Amino acid sequence: MDDAKKPVRPWWGVIATLLFWAILDVVGFFAGDIQTLKLKKISDFSAGALLFPGAVYQYNVVCYLGGFVLFAGALAGLWFLLLRDNYISAEENPWLCKTLREVLHIAGALGLVVACILSMMVNKSLGDSLTPGWASFITMVIWPASALALALFGGKLRR
Repeated sequence: MDDAKKPVRPWWGVIATLLFWAILDVVGFFAGDIQTLKLKKISDFSAGALLFPGAVYQYNVVCYLGGFVLFAGALAGLWFLLLRDNYISAEENPWLCKTLREVLHIAGALGLVVACILSMMVNKSLGDSLTPGWASFITMVIWPASALALALFGGKLRR
């Protein structure tokens, strides 16, 4: 079917966005859980020991990469299945649908951060720290940021 003759389905964009983020948040939880398997205790963590004593852990590289591959594969697959052809022109897309879709993108990215935090809390208590710091940073910041950027700009940059 020619691109110019595609039927306009503005609400499909909202539904596809909701499905994308709901599935990605669940996958992010399990991928974060896989990343924190087989952590190795390095030392005790005593800063703020009155409230949150704990320990410093080191990631298992194989588990970390396994969780990363699972998340990256899910992100690419879901984007290709749900959002790749989801963006239609602004003239054909009602403002309510566009607004809902953008709000869902932001809420989904924040939900991904919460899912990653909860997955790490499942394996280690709230006061414990994880090392190396860049690994936690990638999981907590880069995953949601890359998913949000792909969801917001991926379809719009493709012509």
